[in-house]
Formats: sequence, structure tokens, C-alpha cells
Amino acid sequence: MTTMTPKKNSRRARTYTVALAAGALALAGCSSGGGGSGPKESNEPKMESQDVTLGTAVDSTGPAKELPGAKKGGTVTVLQRDTFDHLDPGQIYVSDELIAQTLYNRTLTNYQFDDKTGKAKLVGDLATDTGKSSDGGRTWTYTLKDGLKYEDGSPITSKDVRQAVERLYAPYQTNGPTYLQQWLSGEGQKYRKALPDGPYKGKHLPSSVLDTPDDKTIVFHFDQPRAEVPFAVAMPNISAVPPG
Repeated sequence: MTTMTPKKNSRRARTYTVALAAGALALAGCSSGGGGSGPKESNEPKMESQDVTLGTAVDSTGPAKELPGAKKGGTVTVLQRDTFDHLDPGQIYVSDELIAQTLYNRTLTNYQFDDKTGKAKLVGDLATDTGKSSDGGRTWTYTLKDGLKYEDGSPITSKDVRQAVERLYAPYQTNGPTYLQQWLSGEGQKYRKALPDGPYKGKHLPSSVLDTPDDKTIVFHFDQPRAEVPFAVAMPNISAVPPG
């Protein structure tokens, strides 16, 4: 399932993509409450945060600059002890699979790296930018770029992004990130019962939760402000999956 933007192609993510996203989400979700008696010594490794800025719509346009010596096509050979557990973007959450999926999967947002400084910036990938929030951060709207197509040339639409999100509620989806699903439907992921086979039987999430008013627009509605959404939709499971 290769997705491409013929004219506007944001920079290919490096292997840090989901690690950065997970780190950003974890740091955003931490709090110091709890009423303990004071700090305790720990032998656990300390997480160091890396500043990740949010890019603009201009940052999200392409094409990416050419890499010296790069050629189209070819074969990627990977030597590893074990096979992949999953190559389904909805089920990917570990390092070797995260690296492999960048060859065939695209997400709403992704990371752009400055070669000189090594600094990361979140930019739009399938989307024109990192998202527009409204209603105090409870609503996030994404617009797809022009010219997005699958490898076979068929167009990518907002319905494909909806399909990617809705299929995460299928019973067999047990291994991937669950940030966005929980934010949309609560810790119990109530829509697993409402969508026993998800969109395969014509059932969709309510438009009050996930709306696709036209072929280029995806609107997420949450019950509370969610500042971390731009990072969550950089994870491999928030991509585009054709209904077939």
C-alpha cells in the first residue's frame, strides 16, 4: 500500500518517528500530582525530551530536497533474526516494523529533520499541515493535499483515512497504538462493540466523533481538549486504507 504525493511530498520520516510521537504524548500526559512524601531515588533510566516544533503549511509542502546519489526503485534487504509480527499499519508498534512501514505507509503528519542541527519538526504529510484546532482544542480538522494517490494510481480521499481509523476498532486489532481511539471513544473503546466488523459492514463512527464532510477533509471531535493530536496522527495507524 504505497501512498505518494506526485507534486507535494513532505520529507520521508526517519526511524525516530513513532519514538518521538510516543515520547511527546507521554510527556504531555505526565503530571506531578499524587501527594507523595517527596522524590524517591530510582534506578530507572531517565527520559530526556527533545524539542519538536510544529511546522507550518509551507514547511509541509514539497518536494523534499534530493539526496545525493539517491535513485528510484531498487530492493531493500533486511537481515534480522525473527520475522515481522505485523506489517498492517494498524498493528505496528515496535522498532523493526516501524522502520519497514515507512517504505509503504504514509500518515497525516510526519517528522522533518534538519540535517545540520538534527532538530525535528512535525509537519503535514498526507495533510496540508499539522492540523487546525477549534472549540478549545476539542475539534481537530485536517485537509488532505492535492494529488495523493495509491501505488495503483487510485486517489486517496478522506474516506480512506476514516477507514484506517475505524478498522482500529476491529477485534483483531490488538497491537498498535490506542491514543486516538481512546480519545475518541473512552478508555473502554466502546465502539469496538458498535463496530464489530467496523466499516466492512457499512457501519461508521458517528459524525459527531469522526466526520468526513468532503473528500479532502477529516474532522476529529473529542470530549475534552487534546493538544497532542498532531503527534498522535503521526503514528503509523493513522494513515489511509482503501475500503476494499
